[in-house]
Amino acid sequence: MNKIVKNKLQIFIALQISIALLMFFIINVSSQNSNTVVSKKGFLNSYLNRLDFSKGAVRLEPNLISTNKIEYNTSFNLRTETLYYTISSSDWSESNIIQSQFKNGKFLKPKKAMFGKQLYNSADVHIQSNGKYLYYVGDDGDIWRSKQKDNQWSKPEKLPETINSKAPEAYPMTTNSGNLYFSRPSRASSYDIYVAKFKNGKYEEAIKLPNTINSNLLESDAWVAPDESFMIFARKDDSNGFGVTDLFISFNDNGQWTKAKNLGKKYNSEGVDGSPWLSPDYKYMFLTSTRNSPNPKQFDGGLDLYVTKFNLNEFK
Repeated sequence: MNKIVKNKLQIFIALQISIALLMFFIINVSSQNSNTVVSKKGFLNSYLNRLDFSKGAVRLEPNLISTNKIEYNTSFNLRTETLYYTISSSDWSESNIIQSQFKNGKFLKPKKAMFGKQLYNSADVHIQSNGKYLYYVGDDGDIWRSKQKDNQWSKPEKLPETINSKAPEAYPMTTNSGNLYFSRPSRASSYDIYVAKFKNGKYEEAIKLPNTINSNLLESDAWVAPDESFMIFARKDDSNGFGVTDLFISFNDNGQWTKAKNLGKKYNSEGVDGSPWLSPDYKYMFLTSTRNSPNPKQFDGGLDLYVTKFNLNEFK
């Protein structure tokens, strides 16, 4: 084989290898982007664009999801396009997690969520952003989680003592880092917001967030951005507030949470406002409210799920 042919052959082989590597890279990146799209796609956008927000927050699916029962606490499984929320009995002695799949532009008939093919008395549902785990609070006041497998939720497991204490825990919320935020009462104050950091495959001892967020009042229902850049939570009986519970926002400034700011009358009412959940693009906020109830200051059947437009830039 002469040198020219040999060189051309080497160039050809090198070119083929380069093409193969390039194709591998493209496929790999496309796969990663596909996963990102799956976990963040705006499957609700066309539905939300049809709603009339001219008068503020809109009650979510009256008579189907928002009924005369006590409904609260929104979380979406973005992978299966399913809404999860909690329904409680009128005396709050019993509660169940409810699911409603969004299909063909509408919410399907809600049904009780099963874990390991069983029903559990449960509340405060949260779906991990990748759809892998579902977290909830059991009737024992502890936080449990269930793993998604074959489109079903497994038998739940209780989280460790670094999170669950002798006091009741409430409203779990995870982030991309694996950190778990939740609420817990103490003798010194009512409910406060805590975080248990996830390191080396396990949760560290939960710590209370600073007084820029917590006070001697009740703080709970924290929705934390996946990258932990900001959070929205509920505070009860604030002297400068608008209602029973108001929604507040705090930003993470180089690891320090800024002083919480009330979201204002645009988002809060004279009644109960809590349990926020933001769409992946942060353009819509789902919340729990009694704003249209005959008795807005009561935690009763007037407590429903709502959705409203949200503008994060208003608070930056």
